[in-house]
Amino acid sequence: MMRNLTTAQNTVLEQIFMDYLEAGLEGLSGASGQWPILFDENIEPFSEIDFGLELAAMLEGLDRRTIPLHGEDPAPVAAVDASVVKLAETPLGPVIGLKAAVVERSDSVRISIIGPFLKLVRLNASRVSNVFTAVKDEFRLFERLVQLWVSKNVQDRIVLLDGTLTVSADRCGHLLAETLEEACRRGNMVIAFAKESNLLRGASLLQTPPDPPCIVEITDIVRKAWTGLRCLGAVYLAILSHNIYPVRAEAYPVEKGVAGFSRLLTSDVLRHGYPETLALAHLYSGFNWLDIVAARRALLTDYQPRIAEMLSPRESFLAPFERGHHEDSS
Repeated sequence: MMRNLTTAQNTVLEQIFMDYLEAGLEGLSGASGQWPILFDENIEPFSEIDFGLELAAMLEGLDRRTIPLHGEDPAPVAAVDASVVKLAETPLGPVIGLKAAVVERSDSVRISIIGPFLKLVRLNASRVSNVFTAVKDEFRLFERLVQLWVSKNVQDRIVLLDGTLTVSADRCGHLLAETLEEACRRGNMVIAFAKESNLLRGASLLQTPPDPPCIVEITDIVRKAWTGLRCLGAVYLAILSHNIYPVRAEAYPVEKGVAGFSRLLTSDVLRHGYPETLALAHLYSGFNWLDIVAARRALLTDYQPRIAEMLSPRESFLAPFERGHHEDSS
């Protein structure tokens, strides 16, 4: 079953998001002039703090304890993911679309869609602002708010997040800490999976992989390497099925990490060691063409900008030298 979550249906969602949404397009009516409108520029910000290559090298030759996993009693699963798309450029900054999905699996699968929401990302006029960084920060804040909402509305479940539980001392880091504490109070186990990580480059674990399912804890190594960051959970290399590489995964509460992975084995389908429920959340949080068309109509109807074509210096410089699709390649 798929349903949309609206503020009219859930007061907790309204409390968490109201201030954020009210400021979404505030001041956009003052952005007069032409807007270069973009409708298909999806962004996949690598927003989480990842292992540096030097940390991956530290794993070479170190004695590690492999923890075998045995399936335990299954538990309901709730997975959360979010996405962002840049829709337009204005004199005040880019307009982005934000969307999230929550997939719940027990006896059946239930999919809840949050959004899409439109948000004006104001660039800091006092310094040179990187547009990608500004969009990434806004996306991280939105994703943390969704995760906080989920932690307040599920109980006695395995909560799967996309990314990591390693944070810096900023607003998003504090929100994640609050999310984990709230989830723990409600009897939930949180496991975060990173789709990509430098940790997989050169680790000797790849040459002699243990028999799955198993996990290898490397929390102490990470904490020694990152003195300025906080590992809110335990950090693992997880090999949950017969695949050629481990997955970076982090669990909270720390003392229940092994039990959480063991219960996940019997609670979800694992494809190449990655939970299917989290993959579904990634799929349904993405923007489709109907979302883009709706966002375009909202912008054109509410703000009536003069649309300008987005210039591409690359095409201007290189088009005369590139072969078109109509040309004979023989």
